Amino acid sequence: MRKLLSLVLCLALLTCTISTVALAEAPTKLTIALWDDSQVSGIQMMVDKFMQDNPSISVEIQCTPWAQYWTSLEAAATGGTLADVVMMHPEKVTAYAEGGMIASLDDMAASGAIDMSKFPQNIVKDFTVDGVKYGVPKDYSTFGLWYNKDLFDAAGVAYPTADWTWDDLYNAAVKLTDKANGVYGFIARYDTNDGAYHFIWQNGGDIINADQTASGFDDPATIGAIEYMVKFVKEGLSPTAADLANTDANSLFLSGKAAMQIAGSWNCSAFAAASDMKLDVAELPQGKQRACLCGGMGWVLNAADADNAAAKQLLSYLAGYDANVIQAQSGVAIPAYNGSQTTWVQSWSQFNAQAFVNAASYGYSSQYCTTRSEWVNIESKWMVKVFNLEISPEEGCKSAAQEINAVLAK
Repeated sequence: MRKLLSLVLCLALLTCTISTVALAEAPTKLTIALWDDSQVSGIQMMVDKFMQDNPSISVEIQCTPWAQYWTSLEAAATGGTLADVVMMHPEKVTAYAEGGMIASLDDMAASGAIDMSKFPQNIVKDFTVDGVKYGVPKDYSTFGLWYNKDLFDAAGVAYPTADWTWDDLYNAAVKLTDKANGVYGFIARYDTNDGAYHFIWQNGGDIINADQTASGFDDPATIGAIEYMVKFVKEGLSPTAADLANTDANSLFLSGKAAMQIAGSWNCSAFAAASDMKLDVAELPQGKQRACLCGGMGWVLNAADADNAAAKQLLSYLAGYDANVIQAQSGVAIPAYNGSQTTWVQSWSQFNAQAFVNAASYGYSSQYCTTRSEWVNIESKWMVKVFNLEISPEEGCKSAAQEINAVLAK
């Protein structure tokens, strides 16, 4: 009996020991939420390296399509199931910060776990709410002047360079326009990404003032920038807004019907596929100053993980040089960490992709203000009229400012 009892006790002790070891070795499980399936493979490579270096932590990627992402994210946040690390858009960060759903990163920045000086500062600002840092930049997109070398060669026009001015752009467009064959020299369009904003900032104007209380569209510098752009349309060097509503800019450009257009860094993939055309890109022409829209996504931390060492370790890794270099290998997005972009540039060696990286040093992103959704349609309404030559740039800009200011005054 004593032997049997001893055996039972030994078995019980062994079972307890095995259970304790199993519990001790069970990895900490973390999740990452994002919406862009084209980035999953690159981020998975980052995660794989992190887990290799941290075998006690398991990380799962949860990708939800953009159309459902924000609804799903809001439901998860209110239901207490928000992912530990979340890919965040700058237009959304204020709501999540004010709702107490994401954690301040000020302590991580202060301790050096995240070095905010390594990123474009306009993007760091985009993820700062009331002086508190809530996100670390993940990637960014900038814009360049894409051009068709075949059309330049046929017209005997020298290719764009980094020191081109507004005059250079206009003079080249005149020479490149072939009205008999329906070829435009340049696509001058009102578009918050691919058009007017760049020129407004280059001329010293702005979309909205610094404290977001008044529109910048009635500023003479803003009006001057729009007048410059509309000159291309008036002279037939560019299609009208109505023309572009029927055939979008990329379609015109890729069909050889436009020699130049402004387009973002993400177009490298689509333009590389046009293997029968000789295309390239240069930095945007300069006005009174250099300026280019530079917008980026960020990583944020679930507020519930404010004291979670593993989640913070993951975020610190994602914000570091090594992870950004791995992300660059996919070629999908430009990594935000300064100095990590070389691999991305090399992945698009057929283009002067360095132009997009250079643009981050003079990037703007003031369109990410908290009230933008309330007035962006007003801006669009008036600018479409202007670029259809229905009203003058001055009338359109001042009318837009008046309506926007009425919204801001509420």
